[in-house]
Amino acid sequence: MSTEITATKTAAGSQIRIIGDLDFTTARQTLADLSAHIQQNQQLTVDLSGVRNTNSAGLAVVIESLAIAERQGHKVDFQNIPEPLIQLSNVCQVNSLI
Repeated sequence: MSTEITATKTAAGSQIRIIGDLDFTTARQTLADLSAHIQQNQQLTVDLSGVRNTNSAGLAVVIESLAIAERQGHKVDFQNIPEPLIQLSNVCQVNSLI
């Protein structure tokens, strides 16, 4: 499967929406795409409501995106996090990060 990222500009910054699978197959490219958006935007909102299937690779993308933003002094806010990612973050005890 593939993942699509759509971007829109808002008064508060930029918003992107991830649509598709966020898993081992798509994680590397999705992280590269997110990283580019983070570099270009001081404030970025990421809507995950379009994510259909996800696993620990998806959680890694979320956590690494937050780390990239922090290193650059930027802010990323993830919204509509899929329930499987929330459950996995609880099991891995990283729920406070997301």
